[in-house]
Amino acid sequence: DLDALEQCTRGVLLRLGEDFARRGLRLLARGLDPRTPLCDTRRVLTAERYLRQEQHYDRRGVEGRRMMRQSLALHVNVGIPGLPADGWWAANALVPALVAIFANSPRIEGRESGWRSERGRLWRSLDPSRTGAFAPRDGVVGADPVPDYVDFALQAEVFSFGPPGRTLAEHLDAGPVGDDDLRRHLTTLFPEVRPRGYLELRCMDALPLNEALTAAALVTGVLSSSPALRRRVVRELPPVSALRLSQAARYGLTEGDLRAEAERVIAWAIEGLSDD
Repeated sequence: DLDALEQCTRGVLLRLGEDFARRGLRLLARGLDPRTPLCDTRRVLTAERYLRQEQHYDRRGVEGRRMMRQSLALHVNVGIPGLPADGWWAANALVPALVAIFANSPRIEGRESGWRSERGRLWRSLDPSRTGAFAPRDGVVGADPVPDYVDFALQAEVFSFGPPGRTLAEHLDAGPVGDDDLRRHLTTLFPEVRPRGYLELRCMDALPLNEALTAAALVTGVLSSSPALRRRVVRELPPVSALRLSQAARYGLTEGDLRAEAERVIAWAIEGLSDD
């Protein structure tokens, strides 16, 4: 529950902060390193997965390296009672408002970038075959999300095995693909809401502890309350799209429609938490 989450997280961060302080370092919660030039960074993890991932993004420019080396998201993981499809569509519908409310990366390499969430902009510029969010086709609130996610996985370029530049569908057309390769491929998909037996909402910039706990409470209040509220979220919020994700990252709460949408989401969260 949220109280246990706060107690655990606060204790961990307190110990980390003290340990870093003894080394002359201070923890900073931002969606993107606001100061260090990309050329002064290095990849720390050396496993083949990360080498292949870096090579994949390098074919598209430098933004992949910036994402891997300098960005940090807040992941809120939540289980959904009742019908999983309701929670899936509601979580995806929340993404633009969550990006806007918790935008926390306006600077890059020591300058203002012009975006409230430079990390959000970064993700819009990466491989679109494995990023983004989902809206129900034809606005059907209770639609089965599995076919859409299978299609998403099939059309994503594969970098975890085989030659580069092929989608999973093309690999399957060329011959059998083993179960282990399929599992590895699925772990390289990075939608804003990720199904993992629970929902991993990964759309928000890293935040200081109090704001991070607020984000967890907001997500919990909306998604873990009544099925009726989750269906209302899908019906009443505009369908999520790449354009709306970009607008949320660029403008945050300074854009009128996004601000109104965020206020509605916060009201729903308060309603859901009050019901609990």
